[in-house]
Amino acid sequence: MTSNFPSRRILRSKYRVLGLVGQGQFGKVYCAIHRKTGRLVALKALDHQRFPTHQFLRELRFLLSLRHNNIAGCQALEHTATGRYLVMDYCEGGTLRSLLEGEVRIGLAQSLKLVRDILLGLEHAHKRGVIHCDIKPENVLLRLNSSGWLAQITDFGIARLTQENKMGSGSTGSPAYMAPERFYGQYHANADLYAVGVILFESLTGHRPFSGTPMELMTAHLNRPPPLPDEIAPVLRTILERSLQKLPARRFQSATDMREALEQAARSLLPQLQASPAWFLLPPGTDLVPWDQVWERSIPTPVYHLVHVQEQAVVTAAGVTPGVQATPGARDSQELLPPLRVLYKAGGKRLHYTLHPQHLLQTEHPHLVRHKLAQEVQTLVSTPLGCFVVMASRLELWCLEPPSPDMIYPSQPTPQRAICLYDGTQPERMAVAPTGRWFVVTTGAGVSPGRDSSPVPGPETPSSPVSLSIHSIPPRPPSGPWLPSDRPPISLTIKSPNVSQVVILDQAHGFVLGQRDNKSYLEFFNRRGRWFGQLALELSLDRCVSTPNPYRLLAKDHHHHRSLLILDLKPYRLKRLPLPFSPDFFEATGWGYVIANRKGDILLLDHEHNRVGQLVVPQTSPDPLTVTTLVMVDDLTLLVATWAGTQGHLYGLDVRQLALDMIF
Repeated sequence: MTSNFPSRRILRSKYRVLGLVGQGQFGKVYCAIHRKTGRLVALKALDHQRFPTHQFLRELRFLLSLRHNNIAGCQALEHTATGRYLVMDYCEGGTLRSLLEGEVRIGLAQSLKLVRDILLGLEHAHKRGVIHCDIKPENVLLRLNSSGWLAQITDFGIARLTQENKMGSGSTGSPAYMAPERFYGQYHANADLYAVGVILFESLTGHRPFSGTPMELMTAHLNRPPPLPDEIAPVLRTILERSLQKLPARRFQSATDMREALEQAARSLLPQLQASPAWFLLPPGTDLVPWDQVWERSIPTPVYHLVHVQEQAVVTAAGVTPGVQATPGARDSQELLPPLRVLYKAGGKRLHYTLHPQHLLQTEHPHLVRHKLAQEVQTLVSTPLGCFVVMASRLELWCLEPPSPDMIYPSQPTPQRAICLYDGTQPERMAVAPTGRWFVVTTGAGVSPGRDSSPVPGPETPSSPVSLSIHSIPPRPPSGPWLPSDRPPISLTIKSPNVSQVVILDQAHGFVLGQRDNKSYLEFFNRRGRWFGQLALELSLDRCVSTPNPYRLLAKDHHHHRSLLILDLKPYRLKRLPLPFSPDFFEATGWGYVIANRKGDILLLDHEHNRVGQLVVPQTSPDPLTVTTLVMVDDLTLLVATWAGTQGHLYGLDVRQLALDMIF
């Protein structure tokens, strides 16, 4: 029998899930991207059993009625074959809980600012008759902008209306943040303010006023006064004492009252707030690592770029071919020779390279070759094919030349320029894939030539059409010259007018970093020449560096000089890493991060952002010392180039010899 009703067809979701970012009592939260627009959202999936339909619709009703900058808004309701989802604003900074329990502590000014954000959101909700009933750090999301963290309240799953019966059906909520009356099923608007008082206490002291089992927490909230440390400023102690009163009538009667009291306290503490850092690292300090067992060489000219290339050569019937990998299963006709290490150094228009058959930090250099280039070097890129030399409008590839019959391989081959891959007429931005098989060039970006690029362009910078061209590099033949690719480059039009950097993430994807109106825009593309998303940041990024972790970047914030940003792109997350100095150089390794400034301060952090070592380059000349570049080799060897007056030094350190609290 055929039904007269049309069949219900659930379409594929408009969003592509990038990863799980949170999990709570009632469901999971995913980071997702709109398939057409590239806009990031949070998909909140609520379990049918724990969160039935009437509660789901109730929370949706609350979210749609609350529109405020300090409340995570709901954009839509999504039904797919896998379930139902609330489409929420995405907050890339995670939860306030992760910030409070992280290795990085926030300062007093930032703590008061976040609590004020929570009060502003509650002020909006209470005026519309909505009581949250579950304020806690897990339900406060963070967004990062140029002024710091912005807090947004989320999860109105057990919220109540003020016109409803003031007696609830149970003590649902989080015992560590519940007002005394909440344990008996009662709720008032200032019960939310009691929870804010607990959050303020925790942000100032690093711990909650009470701890223990749910029964012990209930007893403490009902009977014990909060233990206020003496180091808390008197004006803040007054706010805590009033917000944490046992009787609702003795507390702040509105979020507006508590916010105004907090703002007045902040004004009285203004000198202290200006003097205290916004963030600081834990532990607060580490003794300097002794500067010994250091390999040292004098250099006659400044070195601004260092890169290490390890090339593997194959002996075949046609001869010795560097840069070509052995074919699996062909051991009878191919022999894999020991790898060769080549250290490339560049400064201005000079390129130097040194051959190291074994370890970089050996006593003597078998070869030291100098070459003058047509343009000033902007960066060096290490790939399995060799060293790519990026100049203002020119790209060259340098690799090992096959030795002549009278040479004894592998002790005597010399690098040579293999081919000029690109030669333009104006300054460009270029990036080379980690595999060395393709590269990209931006044209019309208005990039000034030179080692140090101009500052991040502002909104007043005149814009011009910018295009991106993707070029393929053919594999190197076993014999004969290296011919250019017969594939024409793929051209794309870039939306952002001010391009500051191009980054290639992996063997098939990259992004363009553009600036507009003090915001940064990441436009993602693939090797086939297709745009597939854009990410807008309320930040102004100076430079991004790839890390060994897939889709994780280190970036420098133009407005916060004494910090670095850790960007996870899949799923998208942001974390600020505060530093004791402004970073001029930063490298990501397999064991952590190496960060340095031009004065010679070097900081070593592990992946948990703990400080495991700190070095200072010694002053060996009466002239001011300047670190010109820094690079990590094989995750174990740290190379530092310095210049002072008319002389320079190249230092090499094996981090395994620094007696760090790490296992390599």
